[in-house]
Amino acid sequence: KFFPVSVDNFFDNPDRIVRYAKSLPKEPDPEGKWPGKRTRPLWEIDDELNRALLLKIFSCYYDLSYQDINWKRSELYFQEISTFSKNKNDVKNRGWIHTDATDNEVAGLVYLTPDSDPDTGTSLFKVKPHKEHAAHNRQFAKHLLYRENYTVDEDYYIKKVKEHEKLFIEKTRFANIYNRMIMYDTNEFHRANSYYSGKG
Repeated sequence: KFFPVSVDNFFDNPDRIVRYAKSLPKEPDPEGKWPGKRTRPLWEIDDELNRALLLKIFSCYYDLSYQDINWKRSELYFQEISTFSKNKNDVKNRGWIHTDATDNEVAGLVYLTPDSDPDTGTSLFKVKPHKEHAAHNRQFAKHLLYRENYTVDEDYYIKKVKEHEKLFIEKTRFANIYNRMIMYDTNEFHRANSYYSGKG
């Protein structure tokens, strides 16, 4: 339903948003479903900001002068992800190719780390022919790495990443540009191309 979108200069004052985000408590996912730490859903913290962001997001797809937009649920978070390795090219610094297919229909993010390497952005992928079933297999190595205070065997991890990535072909790449917002349908396979920050 939702074609990929990229919008630069998304926030009028991104530095203020970053300061606000840093002030909020964040927790890791205990099962390692995603990397780093997140806040509670934004509607629980600041519903006015949550609504304003959703309207701005949907304005990329709908003319809000003529169409009424409403939603049953939203899941907006602030998230911090630390570098997994000091080696920029370490496989552990790459995200896993996956979809966000749930009851939600559109997914995305805003890059809010100043002076990031543009190559640490996000890519969208298509599944190679006849690989659809394998592409949706649960990736236990990913969950092990993303669980807090857990050490995963490096050879095992690299093997599993490479096996998984062979199922896909990259089709779209977004550069990590400060204050750039990207969005895509939740059924799109995607990954973070790198969590490397240059800060170890």
